[in-house]
Amino acid sequence: MSSFLPPFFPFGRRPSPFYHCQCPNCGFQEGYELGTPVEDDDPDGLKIVEKIPDVCPKCGAKWKKTHMPDLRKF
Repeated sequence: MSSFLPPFFPFGRRPSPFYHCQCPNCGFQEGYELGTPVEDDDPDGLKIVEKIPDVCPKCGAKWKKTHMPDLRKF
């Protein structure tokens, strides 16, 4: 018997923690990363949040969310 470990997620792929959100009404764009927020966050990079907001912070319309590929190598 081999020591095969089953994958943690279906088909062995983890979902990407990076999201690009765009408002269809006002055109506001924001990048988010799922994770634990830190105090010294990089203002030019992605915002680290525990949950992606459902609505645009400027106009209140629903976001158009898309996954960004995770290109980091471990």
